[in-house]
Amino acid sequence: MQSGFAVWFHECVGGIQPASPGFKKIKLKPYGYTQLEWAKAHYESPFGKITSDWKVDANTFQWTVTISPNTTAIVHVPTDKPEDVFEGMGPARNRNGVEAMGTKDGRALFQIGSGTYIFSSNLGT
Repeated sequence: MQSGFAVWFHECVGGIQPASPGFKKIKLKPYGYTQLEWAKAHYESPFGKITSDWKVDANTFQWTVTISPNTTAIVHVPTDKPEDVFEGMGPARNRNGVEAMGTKDGRALFQIGSGTYIFSSNLGT
């Protein structure tokens, strides 16, 4: 039973999910940010550590993700205004290593490579 909770926590609250076998491709899509104030999760994949560390402050979603070496990820950033998503100090769509992939289900999608990224978005009112 406890392993079921661990899977739920990592895949749903932390949002860390495999998009291909062995986590060569990763999907990061956290849930629970409307009920919880923060969550931190990590997973030791065959390629290295994957982390998801998010918090909600007022209507701002702040999310630090680390992608293991030699992998890629699609991050699903919660927002109703994808043009307002920031990575680091600038708009995500203009950052090196961040490729805008459109929107789906009230989230802005970005493809990223290995490394650490800090996303922020407005959750609306």
